[in-house]
Amino acid sequence: MATTIMTRNDKITDLQQCLKNRVELARQWRDEAGLEVHKKLAGDFIYVRINGAGFRPISISPQNPCGRLIKSNGKQLLGTRKIKNAISAAERAMPAAHFGPAKGKENAKPEHRIQASLIHWALQHDLAFHHCFDDFNHVFDELLFVTDELKAGDIRADIIALGRKGDTYFPVFIELKVGRELSRLLEQLEAAKDAMSTAKDDFIQFLSAVTGIEECIVSEPRLILVWPSSDSGKESKTVRVARDKGYITGEFHPDGRICFAGGTAQRTTP
Repeated sequence: MATTIMTRNDKITDLQQCLKNRVELARQWRDEAGLEVHKKLAGDFIYVRINGAGFRPISISPQNPCGRLIKSNGKQLLGTRKIKNAISAAERAMPAAHFGPAKGKENAKPEHRIQASLIHWALQHDLAFHHCFDDFNHVFDELLFVTDELKAGDIRADIIALGRKGDTYFPVFIELKVGRELSRLLEQLEAAKDAMSTAKDDFIQFLSAVTGIEECIVSEPRLILVWPSSDSGKESKTVRVARDKGYITGEFHPDGRICFAGGTAQRTTP
């Protein structure tokens, strides 16, 4: 049986089509539903995620962060292509903290708690969540949530955001590092950065469709790594390695703040 080998041009075409699809979904998410609807759902710790097939409501409850939502009959809530159907299903689901019988225990991954708390804050504040990032004014003046768990070709990140410094907007890729190899994360972020450069117009349209920002968005992304703060308070070698490679580093604290890690080495205007 012949093996099909994708060329670089094939991959670029697939990535562009994937992003075009998400632009259409993003317009549904923002224009048809409206930020007030997403804010109301977030008040019940529910978030409607944009994925490749459409929309999937998930929990952003601290007890079930980034976990499944359960129907009243105990079955898992599935995704749908239409935003109105996703919202309707979410409104009829069991409380977001209810993680159902499938797992039998709460979702306790630290990175999911961080992810859910950032999304919850952003949806409650018209997508803005720069207030969660303490001492990052050297990086951005504003940070708007776009999506999470993005998988589009080689573009993969836990959270995608749109940052602003002065009059300049730019993509922000955020990775939440808990128990994963730093080298693998760096490779993933670098691959996302390279892939984005090949489909930058479609990617920028996606950022604009979610946030409503139509000003010029530059294609050069900022790359942020975040992990829980250490009990010792000492800077780890991981932080130094990431910073030396040009990454912006932050530590997540129990009170919900993400604090800049690594001294003053990065304090330059983008």
